[in-house]
Amino acid sequence: MLTREQLADHFANWTPTSENINALPDPIRKYIHDLHTNCDPAGMVRENVLLREEVKRLAALVQELSDERS
Repeated sequence: MLTREQLADHFANWTPTSENINALPDPIRKYIHDLHTNCDPAGMVRENVLLREEVKRLAALVQELSDERS
């Protein structure tokens, strides 16, 4: 059995890629899935974050274009 320190060292650089999550035991994967679906069931938070980032990029592009015209 691993100690807390050994587990912390093992997972220090762990990233939640699809491969890493799929390698987890089924109960943990189900728990992660349930957390995800309970937190944002319709995906609206994710969609809003993506839209906000897109608006920022478009605003920067508009600013660049207006600066070029001046």
